[in-house]
Amino acid sequence: MRHLQLPAKHSALLQHEFNAAKVVHAQARQAVAQMMERLRHGRPPDVPQLKAAVDAMLDSVGRNRDAMGWLARSTNRDDYLNHHSFAAAVWALSFGHHLGLDKETLKVLGLGAMLLDVGKAGLPSKLLNKAGRPTAQEWSLIRAHVDFGVRYLRCIPEIDEPVINMVATHHERFDGTGYPRKLQGDEIPLIGGIAAIVDCYDAMTSERRYAKPVSTYDAIRELRRLSGSRFHPELVELFIQAIGVFPAGTLVELNTGDVGVVVGQNHLHRLRPEVILILDAHKNMRKDFVITDLNEQNDTGDDRPAMWIMRGLEHGAFGVDPTEYFL
Repeated sequence: MRHLQLPAKHSALLQHEFNAAKVVHAQARQAVAQMMERLRHGRPPDVPQLKAAVDAMLDSVGRNRDAMGWLARSTNRDDYLNHHSFAAAVWALSFGHHLGLDKETLKVLGLGAMLLDVGKAGLPSKLLNKAGRPTAQEWSLIRAHVDFGVRYLRCIPEIDEPVINMVATHHERFDGTGYPRKLQGDEIPLIGGIAAIVDCYDAMTSERRYAKPVSTYDAIRELRRLSGSRFHPELVELFIQAIGVFPAGTLVELNTGDVGVVVGQNHLHRLRPEVILILDAHKNMRKDFVITDLNEQNDTGDDRPAMWIMRGLEHGAFGVDPTEYFL
């Protein structure tokens, strides 16, 4: 494993936060794993443990949201439900923090995101582990996980109503095509609109048994395509602002053929982030990792940058795992 040392201006903003974020990540993943295990055995989740994990994640996101985002993007995804519960909470907290929501609402977002799929514990494991796409009949059963989850959470005194409301509305859609109640527009509460976006974004960028992950860039493009129909258009744009078009930890291929990892955002020019180059134009490992600010790469003849991102890459493309070089 080769560890990268970012320039000094990043040390407090990103690399330094990884030391704390990795501890928080381990705590949160353990809390989620134990929750899923308890659910499988018909036992209620340890709510205080989940709330403590959310509090720690919220503190880390408040210091630097890119660190937790990188971990959500780059860590083990073998168990989709466990990973999704953790990652959805990261995206919800990052989004809510960007919106300037108060701390209590942020805690609702974090806990609600962790609990979005509790109802799936009541589904047959054969269905959850099916390799191919579910049939129409199986999709009907899968959709029932929302009602299963809501009924289950109402039996747990430590779970507040706003959290339950978030779980109840995370599959509703702006145009009324969602489920289970076919709510539309302003009938969907803010926390439900946030949940819908983060749930869909993480699903698209994660390995699932019936679908391959897409790059973060392609996921953003899909959210934009569905903006105004499936998702609230203003929330989509605010979500993209919150996490970036090419978030930290994203693999990208440049017009030169080089492959790198995004390590810093340019908030004025979101398509020109800072990138650490890992592979050269021939897709060979570079001897020295070079950090490049794409906003400073200008041709002398016109205003276009000499180096730019051609495409976002899915996790692990060309055998590159950002975890191996940075975390």
